[in-house]
Order: sequence, then C-alpha cells, then structure tokens
Amino acid sequence: MKKFIQAALIVLFAVSTKAVVAQVLTNNGASLTISTGATLQVNGASQYNTGSTLTNNGAIAATGNITNNMAMSAANNGTLTFNGTAAQTLSGTAPYMAKNVTVNNSAGVTIANSLRVDGTLTFTNGIISAANTANAVIFTANGTGSAANNASHVKGYVVKEGTGSFTYPVGDGARYQPILLDLTANNNGMLVGYLPADAAAASYTTTGASDTALQAYNNQEYWDVSPIGSATGKVTLFYDDYKNALITSSSNVNVFKVAHKTSAGWLNEGGTASGTISAGSVTSAVLSSWSPFTLGAISESALPVTLASFNVTKQENAALLVWSTTSEVNSEKFDIQRSVDGKNWLVMGSVSAVNIGNAFQSYSFKDSSPLAGRNLYRLKMIDLDASFAYSRIQGVEFGQSTTMITYPNPSKGITTVQLGKNNIGGQIHLISATGLVLQKINVASETVSVALGSYGAGVYFLQAPDGKTVKVIKE
Repeated sequence: MKKFIQAALIVLFAVSTKAVVAQVLTNNGASLTISTGATLQVNGASQYNTGSTLTNNGAIAATGNITNNMAMSAANNGTLTFNGTAAQTLSGTAPYMAKNVTVNNSAGVTIANSLRVDGTLTFTNGIISAANTANAVIFTANGTGSAANNASHVKGYVVKEGTGSFTYPVGDGARYQPILLDLTANNNGMLVGYLPADAAAASYTTTGASDTALQAYNNQEYWDVSPIGSATGKVTLFYDDYKNALITSSSNVNVFKVAHKTSAGWLNEGGTASGTISAGSVTSAVLSSWSPFTLGAISESALPVTLASFNVTKQENAALLVWSTTSEVNSEKFDIQRSVDGKNWLVMGSVSAVNIGNAFQSYSFKDSSPLAGRNLYRLKMIDLDASFAYSRIQGVEFGQSTTMITYPNPSKGITTVQLGKNNIGGQIHLISATGLVLQKINVASETVSVALGSYGAGVYFLQAPDGKTVKVIKE
C-alpha cells in the first residue's frame, strides 16, 4: 500500500502488526506519531516539515533523504533504518533522536543534522559521513556502537556522553580506525574524529605524563579528541598496517607511547603497549588535557631495561627461562609470570636486576613445576620508581594439550592463537557471531596472530583446521 500524507493531521499508526508504506511523506504543521509496534516504510524522500512534534515509538525505515524540522522529546524510543540503494542525507533544523539506528546502505549516509542514539547504532553496511563537528553522531550515556568495520563506520565526528569505556567507531571511509576512551569524568560529551593526516611537527617536550621525551610520532594519522566540557580518563590507541609510518627502528614494543600534541609541543603521555611492533595497542596514563593524539615512540635507550633476548626451553621436567639485557638504568627486578590463557598471570618468582648501565647481562630462572599442556611466560621489568614494562610472551608445552588457547582474551587489537602441530598447513577462520567468515589465515606454525583491530567490539570465534573452536572477545 502506498500512501501520501500531507496537511495538518495527526498520523497515528496504532496497530502493532501493520506497516504503512509511503512513496513521499510530507508533514506540514501536524504532529506525527508512530505507535509502538508499527512500522513506517518511506520509499522516497521523507520530509518532516515545521510541525508540533515527531514521536517515533515504533520503527521508521527510509530509502531516501530525511529532513527533520520537528522537535523530538527524547532519544529513548523508536528505531530508524537507512536502507536505500542511493546515497541518503539526514538534514533539518531539529536533531533526530532514536533508540536504535541501523545503517544498511552501501552508498552511504551523510549527516547534516545531529543524530542522537540512546541505544545501539548497528553498522550493517555503508559509511556515515559526519564531517561537521556541529552535526555529529551523538551517543548518549546509554548509547553504543555495534559491528563497525572497514565497510561501515563513521567518517567524521562522534560524540559520546557519560563515563566508562567506549570505542569510537571512526575511520576515514576506507578503513575503520577506532580509538578507545575510558573516562571517569565527562561533562557534556567527548567529541572524537579520525584524520589520515599529519597533526604537524613540533618540539618534543618533557611535560607530559612521562618526563621522557618522545623521539618520534606518526605523521600519517591522528585522532582529534576534544571535550565539550571537561573530561578525565585514559586513551587507548590502536596501530596496524594502515597509515603507520616507520617511527622506530626498535623491535621492542615497549618504546611505543601515546603522543599528545599541545601548544607546548609533542608530549609523552606514557603508555602500556600490547601486541607486536607492527600491530597492537597502547594505553596512556590518566589525562585531563585533550587535543590531537597519535602513536609515539621513545628511544630504546630511554627504557629502564633494554631486553636483548628472552627464550623459554624445556629442561627435563622444568621450564628454563633465559634472558639478557644490553642496558639497565634504575632497574629494580624482573618478575617472572606464568599463564595458561594469556589473560590471568601468576608470579612464579623474581630476579633482582644487576643495574649496571650499558653493559651486557644474562639472567635465568627455572620453573620446576610447569603445568601439563601449554605454559606461557613473560617478564615484568620493574624500575626503581615502580614503573614497568612487559616482555613478549614465550611458551613451552609439557605433555599433550587438547586445548586451543588464545591470548590476550579479551583483546583490544591482536590476539595470539596457540594450536597443535597437526594444524600446520591449514587455515584458521575468524568467524562473526552471526556465522560470517571474516578472515582466513594460513597456519605456518603452532602460533598464529589474528588482528581484530578493524572489527567492532563483541564476540567472535576462531576455528582451527582440526575443527576446534574457541571464543574470543574484542573490547
């Protein structure tokens, strides 16, 4: 059924099982209400002109442009779906508010008016363009994004209200390049945009969260992070194979820090890195000052400990850990940690640092009671001022393990999968919660790294060639 609705009428769809279809919907001067359970499908240009109010308690699905000049009281009801085949635009003088929004248009949607989401914004297909900071995609304190990916994310600006951890679903239209903020204070919202550009060269200063000056920063991308009021919290940056210049010759992931551009120059805001030198994440110290952020690096010589090697081998029924350093400055000790899943770590012992400066030094530690199956080890290198960094993870297996292990899990960017030798030569599959195969990765060894950075937060599954499957959570 096609219906054209115009004039000063209150349009009320009260039947929960009924859908009304309009080719063009123009509402001049009237209130418009979509009742709970009802659906309004508009297969042309949907225009809500100056009227009293627009109340959507049901669902609106549009294939054309939407112009909203009508006040909406709250963003806690109703759904809006963009499902056109040609590019769509949301414009008007009044913000559009919805509980849930779905983008399912490969041609994309342009936001020329604020879109306020109180529930879930689901990225099914297509890019949301929100280049104007005044007309951003706004998530309330309850709002969240789901399934953002390279083909569907926000190109432009996103605002998040409220506190807690939130992954901003931003990118440049070609790649999804998220940033995670974990805020303990957030007055009026935090505005974030991703830009594949240079935030501009400046001097490296020592007035950041860390007094160690940066040596380099990534001049190919940055995130514009600006509070609408004031905010306090941590920044987690993700780095991968996209828009990442070679900013360090080091192979030590601990040189990566959060770089922060201010009027004083580039600051080192600290950082605890995870992943590899080519893909992973780094989280800053607690901040209350905001402006552009990108990946930075310090000199390896500035690290408390320069780790030259770290290996774990079987020695009869024990695990022997051997490592060496080429530089130790104000280093206190090495904590030896063991895990079976890469997530929960137990301190097995400590070795005091010799702390002899720029000289080669060797260390060893024996775990005389390893577990059956896979044992994962890492070093926690602790400085005299209580700062620390982790080594890469090494593993050794005792007996036969029938389990498939991923670590870290949950993961913010990279997860490592430990497989049996019988899987070498096959492919491991990364599968979405809906059963879609997202990646196929050749298995060349018992350990495989899987990049999750381009996918939205949620549950995924890794299936080995032998059929074993393990759940992995992307934060």
